[in-house]
Amino acid sequence: MKTIYSLCEPTRNDIKFIEQAKIHNIFAYAKEMSVEEKEDIISYVGRYVKKFFNDYKIIKKDGVACGVVLVIEYEDGFVIDELYLTENYRNLGIGTDVISNLMKKYEKLYLWVYKKNLKARKLYEKLNFKIIDEREQHFIMLHNK
Repeated sequence: MKTIYSLCEPTRNDIKFIEQAKIHNIFAYAKEMSVEEKEDIISYVGRYVKKFFNDYKIIKKDGVACGVVLVIEYEDGFVIDELYLTENYRNLGIGTDVISNLMKKYEKLYLWVYKKNLKARKLYEKLNFKIIDEREQHFIMLHNK
């Protein structure tokens, strides 16, 4: 059975939720940081979310905000710059469905994944994303139609 969700425009009330999602994604896989580095990241996230606020979509299931997705222009296509689901809404097919719909919409769709996030990387490879570049902590992947 397909999980039903909606993508909604964010409101000002969603800013904290978006910031917390981004911070969670960063700190989940980049744990070895000084207090100063963590403070810099939190400051960066605040600026970043404000800059791209209108590009975010809030993922809702049964009217409850359960995640965020951010797609922005990147090189010769678009990048899923952020995809986050709260713990209780993972493994329900929502993230896979969001990505699949984005793959239909965009000719070239990039994403990046932390090297330590093996579960996500396996999913992206299953969806035919290919590693095209490697950085210190993550891979850049591409899906072409």
